[in-house]
Amino acid sequence: MKTNKSFWLCLGATAAVMLLLPWIGHAFSGPTDLMGLAWLLFFAVDPLWAAAVGIFAGIRIKERWSLPFFCALLYVLGAWISFAMGEMDFFLYAGAYLLISLLFMLVSAWIRKKSAKG
Repeated sequence: MKTNKSFWLCLGATAAVMLLLPWIGHAFSGPTDLMGLAWLLFFAVDPLWAAAVGIFAGIRIKERWSLPFFCALLYVLGAWISFAMGEMDFFLYAGAYLLISLLFMLVSAWIRKKSAKG
């Protein structure tokens, strides 16, 4: 598998968003702020990031097809580290983020293929 610098850059940014943001929020906020931060992460930041990763992966799908899977995996690791280790409910969110990423990846690849033809 051929990888390039942009793949590793996206993977590093995904690790920062999915691992560091929950940890920073957990480390530097109080219990009431943490609930609001968790809602913001779970329902705004993480789904938007999953969509962005999917769009980026769809641009060169043969090289970047694994990015959505890394995104979901890093989400689970970040949630376990920051919130509750071993909590299985986070897999539901990871599955939703994986579906979002895969959908955006396929649509992005389809649009790129369609625009290349015509």
